[in-house]
Amino acid sequence: VPETASAPAAPTALTATGAVSSIVLNWAPAAGADSHAVERFDPVQQTWQGITNGLVQTSWTNAGLPGDTTNSYRVKGSNALGVSPPSVVATAATVHPLASLAA
Repeated sequence: VPETASAPAAPTALTATGAVSSIVLNWAPAAGADSHAVERFDPVQQTWQGITNGLVQTSWTNAGLPGDTTNSYRVKGSNALGVSPPSVVATAATVHPLASLAA
């Protein structure tokens, strides 16, 4: 029986790791996805905001963030037939630039 073409499954295993002024995301690819998009939660508007898309790799760094801030992310896969459900949410905090000096 041939497989039915459809939108991809949700990406899995999303992790977020805080660094100085950035958060590094890694995930397992969405089955059937040609590319991925990253969304970040906006606590002011209480909505998910797309911050990058068209990613063919399974990692991405959200750079230029202020220190000591916490952000939540989710990833979606897409192909010509549609967009996947979102991944589970991963949350991380950026590291304050002076934290490395205190170690």
